[in-house]
Amino acid sequence: MKPSDYLLRFKIVPQTKDQGLATEIYESFRRKVSFKCIIGIITRNGWQATFENWSASRRDGVKNPVALFLWKSGQTAKVTKLDTVS
Repeated sequence: MKPSDYLLRFKIVPQTKDQGLATEIYESFRRKVSFKCIIGIITRNGWQATFENWSASRRDGVKNPVALFLWKSGQTAKVTKLDTVS
């Protein structure tokens, strides 16, 4: 199923690419992480890095995908912050 079909099934029409990704993450984690928090992560880390962190947390064998996603997002933010300071 295409992501756009998935969103239309729930009558969710994202306004931006960031909001679309945030909605996907929010629904896949069964609303355990707030939508506002996910939007903040996307804004801070960028769309591509957030998507990669989310994909990594969805792999088979991951016991706690929410915790892994949040941890990887925090690590990405640290690296991004260090790159901008230098």
